Amino acid sequence: MSIRHTILGLLILMSFAGGCSAGPAAAPPTQTPPPTAQAQPSATPTVAPAPQPTPSPTDTPAPATLELVSSIADNPDPLRRPVDVALDRQDALYVVDSLNQRILKYDPDFHFLAAWGSAGSGEGEFNFVEGVDGYGGVAIDLQGNVYVADTHNSRIQKLSREGRFLLQWGGKGEGEGQFLAPLGIIVDQNGNVYVGDYGRNDIQKFDSSGRFLLKWGSAGSGDGEFNQLSYLAVDSQGNIYVADTYNDRIQKFDGQGRFLAKWGKFGVKDGEFNRPYGVAVDAEDIVYVAEYKGNRVQEFDSSGRFLLQWSDAGGAESALHEPSGLKVGHNGNIYVADYGHNRIQVFRKSAP
Repeated sequence: MSIRHTILGLLILMSFAGGCSAGPAAAPPTQTPPPTAQAQPSATPTVAPAPQPTPSPTDTPAPATLELVSSIADNPDPLRRPVDVALDRQDALYVVDSLNQRILKYDPDFHFLAAWGSAGSGEGEFNFVEGVDGYGGVAIDLQGNVYVADTHNSRIQKLSREGRFLLQWGGKGEGEGQFLAPLGIIVDQNGNVYVGDYGRNDIQKFDSSGRFLLKWGSAGSGDGEFNQLSYLAVDSQGNIYVADTYNDRIQKFDGQGRFLAKWGKFGVKDGEFNRPYGVAVDAEDIVYVAEYKGNRVQEFDSSGRFLLQWSDAGGAESALHEPSGLKVGHNGNIYVADYGHNRIQVFRKSAP
């Protein structure tokens, strides 16, 4: 064999040996992964872990199973545009029966107990009607007192649990303690009363006797601004949730009116809204939103992460049409003012 062939053979063998040798493993990346990456444990830096899907706010969970517990439509006589509901500590139910200009009360088993009010502007009278539309809001404090947003009388009325007039405050105007069209009303654990005014696009806070404490909000689409806000809710921490109806979103504030968060935009997908009206919070701070034009209820955690949505619970009997105010009872029942169907729908939710 020639020297040339010997050298060529040696070069080939050296090349082959170099390609098969176990060189140093590549070091794992040291840069911080992007915020959306989900870190997964692995046996060694060089072995990719098996894919592990992680939930995200845009995932659509399996629908919950809903049972229609009760439907209240004609007790003591036909309801006409029930627009809001409230519950006391025993889960007695209070309903703003707007076109009938009254408040209805039912026991926890949905038996009718009493009706209060009539059309007018005197003590214990209401003006919930504008044209063919009904308005009004209701809330209950820990002592069982009933607060009514008497929308077109531009005032708040406070009644006893038996419907006896106690006091009122307000009057038409844009000063402190006045109203143009009060609608959403809630009472926190300390007895403070929050009133959302869809005419003024603001929220005012009062003590239980109607003394003005503070206000926030103005017309607009920025943080802390509103476009015809509707109903309010309060969670276990005293945070306030607002259905910012014509901005198609929910805004969240602390009890002093400081902006905390917002979510939603116009649309029909999960986490989007078509005119959110009602908002409620349960004992675990799950947030429920009723869409007046979307004909459904969506559920979120307290930071706005979408959980699930439901509309008809499986049939026409329980379908929703223009749902308005809603509340969640201590027993877990969900009470919805089914405005367009002239009834109150009571659901019980179970895991899918």
